[in-house]
Amino acid sequence: MDATRHPDTMTADERRQEVARILARGLVRHIRLSRSLPTDAAKDSEKSGEPGLDLSSETRLSVPARPAG
Repeated sequence: MDATRHPDTMTADERRQEVARILARGLVRHIRLSRSLPTDAAKDSEKSGEPGLDLSSETRLSVPARPAG
């Protein structure tokens, strides 16, 4: 996207393309970073005592019933 172009002046297709471009750049950045880290990096971060995400071993998903009609 051109830095001077405001999203309100873009078509819906141009906005979708811009969002896809942004997401693709982020994904490429993430993959490059993860490939550049040593394989033991995850283990080292666990040992470092830095706060991380607390994830339960059991994931529960609750979805309300869809109303009829």
